[in-house]
Amino acid sequence: MNVLLINGSPHEKGCTYTALSLIAGELNASGIGTEILNVGTKPVGGCIGCGGCAAGKGCVFGGVVNEAIEKARTADSGSLRTAALDHEIGNNAMERQPVVKAR
Repeated sequence: MNVLLINGSPHEKGCTYTALSLIAGELNASGIGTEILNVGTKPVGGCIGCGGCAAGKGCVFGGVVNEAIEKARTADSGSLRTAALDHEIGNNAMERQPVVKAR
């Protein structure tokens, strides 16, 4: 099993990263693989509703959004953390998303 941990904070090694590192440590101790992806320090274009991601073409703005999509496709589960947003992504939620499909 592999869990993708997404750090959306603009502080790459700040409190959000520390929290994700603690989560990763506990998961790793249980034999679950983890990866922390830092997206908060990289530019992200606002969604324009073009549907490129849902059609499997990726985000028209490219960059870290497409990197996150690809990593999420191969992860079994995930967790997104930012200073203002705290959201869990389970397998059922991933299946409902047109961009990310659970295996």
